[in-house]
Amino acid sequence: LDGGTAYTGAVITPYYDSLLVKVTAWAPSAQEALRRMDRGLREFRIRGVATNLQFVENVINHPDFAAGTVTTRFIDDTPELFR
Repeated sequence: LDGGTAYTGAVITPYYDSLLVKVTAWAPSAQEALRRMDRGLREFRIRGVATNLQFVENVINHPDFAAGTVTTRFIDDTPELFR
């Protein structure tokens, strides 16, 4: 986790990049890294603000993403990621 400048009670304004935390995962294989990332995201808890956790989980669990066959049009062409 890379926590940036967020802390309990911090006020997040719309006037700067609102990245609260960055989650990364590493493993010897891409498949294992995706499993670790999936677990980390499922265990992640943020309260009080809207997040994109469900969207990111949908991305990393999509079969095309896992297969490494996505292009720069992936998000535009895959509206179900937003559900």
